[in-house]
Amino acid sequence: MPLQHRCCICKQSMPHESDPSHPLNPCALVLVSNINLDRQMQKEQEFPCHFDCFRRLVADDSLMYIVEPDYSTIGDVEDEQSGRGS
Repeated sequence: MPLQHRCCICKQSMPHESDPSHPLNPCALVLVSNINLDRQMQKEQEFPCHFDCFRRLVADDSLMYIVEPDYSTIGDVEDEQSGRGS
């Protein structure tokens, strides 16, 4: 049985697979410490959350460019950096 995650904001259970109610679920917040230091000195931790919980927390949809359909995925960026996206 897969590990059960809970949203760090609302504390409700998180879906294990894609959620038809929102195409960005499940998602996670990534906390990076010491952003003023070199990457090698930073620490990072991931917190599962529902997209809509985070959206309510931020309360400014103009900051949510990730919802745009043409916003690049990590794979798109990696392909572009490696020259495969041309």
